[in-house]
Amino acid sequence: MKKFSFALLLLSISQFAHSQESVDELLELLGGRQNAIKLQQQFVINVTARNPELKPYEAVLRNWAQEYFTWEAVSHELEIIYTSHYSDQEIQDLLEFYRTPTGRKSIELMPILFREGAKIGTTISKRHEAELRVRLSKAMQVQQSQ
Repeated sequence: MKKFSFALLLLSISQFAHSQESVDELLELLGGRQNAIKLQQQFVINVTARNPELKPYEAVLRNWAQEYFTWEAVSHELEIIYTSHYSDQEIQDLLEFYRTPTGRKSIELMPILFREGAKIGTTISKRHEAELRVRLSKAMQVQQSQ
């Protein structure tokens, strides 16, 4: 019985390692390391945009981001996210797809598609901003009168 339990433990560890390797490969295919660098850069841009007084300290912010937003730190968290949303078979399916020419093209186009999609939201919001202001104003008046 002990040998059987030990064999099951080894099998589950082996399957975990295999699925972890698959997730690592998927993250690499999706440009994980480059995205970690972009995350570092975006952090500095976002912080200094929201806090202009920190602009003279960009080097400090950049060094901090380079120290803590490393691929090693980010990849572990991403592995948890991916394994909580995808089964091992789905990870394998994604790997198969992203290894194809269409899959590689989709990886390249993903940031562009997201950016263009976000522009649609911004355009629609601006187009109907006056209407939103009217609705918010009415809602605030109703709430204040209560």
